[in-house]
Amino acid sequence: MDSYQQFIQSIEKRIVSLNTAINKYNLFSSLNPVILELDENTIWDLQEKDVEIIAKNLKEKNQLNPVEIEFLLAFTKIPPNLKQVKKNLLGLDQTQKEIFKSIQQKVEATKKEHDTLNVDFIEKSLEKYKKLLQKLEDNDLILITEIEFISKILTQDEYSASSKMEIYHIINENNNHILKKYKNFISDENDNEKIWDESQLTSTNIPEELLNKLFERFGINWTKNYASIPDPKLQQQMINQQAHWKNKLLNYGNYEKMEGLLEFLQKKNLNFIFDLPEILTKTLLYSSIQEIEQVINIAEENEINYYELLKSQPVIFFPTVRETRNHSKKYQNPSSEQKTSGALTNFLGNINFLKENNFPINEIFKSSPVFFIRSPKTQRKVYERLKMYGIFLQYPNRNLKKAFSVLGTTDILSKIDIGIECGCYDYYQDNITKLVNPNLNLYRVKLARLLGIGEDEIFCKRYSTTKGETKKCLSELFWKNNSDKFGKNPEDTYKIYQSCPQETYIDKDNIEIYNNIISNRENDKITTLVLNDYLIRQLDSQFKDDQNDLIYNFNGVIISRLKVLRYYQTLISDSNIISRKDVLLYAITLHSMLNQDEVNAINECLKSVKFKGGIK
Repeated sequence: MDSYQQFIQSIEKRIVSLNTAINKYNLFSSLNPVILELDENTIWDLQEKDVEIIAKNLKEKNQLNPVEIEFLLAFTKIPPNLKQVKKNLLGLDQTQKEIFKSIQQKVEATKKEHDTLNVDFIEKSLEKYKKLLQKLEDNDLILITEIEFISKILTQDEYSASSKMEIYHIINENNNHILKKYKNFISDENDNEKIWDESQLTSTNIPEELLNKLFERFGINWTKNYASIPDPKLQQQMINQQAHWKNKLLNYGNYEKMEGLLEFLQKKNLNFIFDLPEILTKTLLYSSIQEIEQVINIAEENEINYYELLKSQPVIFFPTVRETRNHSKKYQNPSSEQKTSGALTNFLGNINFLKENNFPINEIFKSSPVFFIRSPKTQRKVYERLKMYGIFLQYPNRNLKKAFSVLGTTDILSKIDIGIECGCYDYYQDNITKLVNPNLNLYRVKLARLLGIGEDEIFCKRYSTTKGETKKCLSELFWKNNSDKFGKNPEDTYKIYQSCPQETYIDKDNIEIYNNIISNRENDKITTLVLNDYLIRQLDSQFKDDQNDLIYNFNGVIISRLKVLRYYQTLISDSNIISRKDVLLYAITLHSMLNQDEVNAINECLKSVKFKGGIK
């Protein structure tokens, strides 16, 4: 592990420690035990030095008066052989009890004051550490004041000089990257991401006659098919669009570069692009022979027909382009302007991703050509999220699942959570593509079990696939129109299930706060910050299933454990959130379909969790 990651973990540990301090209510640890333990039993064992400690620590309005001090000193003068007898037989008389009650009130007031000071200090410290952690994890800009705070942490933890330099170097590099992102050219080393901005183009003002001759030479005639369009309005729109793209070439095209590219494309039998005005324009302006040749070579190396690749996904011809509106007004019709984004560098990044994981590139092209034009960053992220939940894109024998389309899916973790909680995790493992756009409401499966429908009726028998594998499938019961029994949508299913919304057991205002935090985060991190959390350790020790790390079992109510960890980490990482019972309950029940009995079961289980200190 590098120094930067160690530094992030050290911040997480500090947050865990501060949370634990609140949770365990160790706020008076700096007060002398004599004060903390003073009661009608311990008063008999006081020594003179103990009375001095008590008198010294109870200051200002809580200060002991002479009568109270003499009262305490009287216990120090009782002979040792008589103390136990008096304590057992006599105890405190009524007058002594009144004096001692006054002393206890002053002690409790001191504790409360000390408590407030500690809570305030801890909350401010938590806020500071959480804000820094969030910035480091989000690669946000680190300010000078935060650099000073980082320096203090590094000094306290006694990092070596080389480790400090490494950490500062990464922070500076990140800051520089953020400052550069507003410039015209952005490069991401991980995915070779290259984004062109139109403002980078140099004005060339090619004579229209010269461009027309070049088009004529290669048989480019963008208007040839427009006459067959019966709708005059659509016909005019197409004419305006082709004029718009031609105008860009007139304004910014490099004649020699365009001529060379057109010759190369014709030689490689890729002249189908000549009939695609937008694709051809962006290829001529932003791409190069070397880049297209690289795509062709990679395709051939992996037994992919490059013509089929580029014909099916022509955006691979050029890189991503950030378009602006500063064109010449000649032929311009902004309302009809297309916004096709290039995918050449996405293709290269995805090829690297597949090679790193030893996936058969040609097989993936046959099953999911669109995979190659999606953002490599997004697809890597979804791939890691699937692995987090133990869902893999290959069978144990390394045969490939036809599931790579799933890597473009958003909110995939929530879908898996629902599958786990509705007893469909195995189904999702065998049918990963159902995560792309689930063709059923998995809450229906949970409802079916509540209605007494057996597993054999819910899932059909496994059958052999073309590669000799088996998979679990849903029965026809869930394909047919069963709206009366299961509901047409999740809301209907919730109603039939008699599900309790979170608002019935968590304060609505708090839910709104938590929802806002969750909606603005990716909620995909599970680090030592949450794994070492005082409350999570209790959940793990009491409710984590012995056979399955993916679930919590709350007296028969199955909840996705990773869901709880992900959402709880997001919430406790926020500088405005203090650990409370409803924060944990929110993370446990979010997106879960639960009836009143199940909510009661969860709450009953949580009674065994020690919510102390600032937690209510």
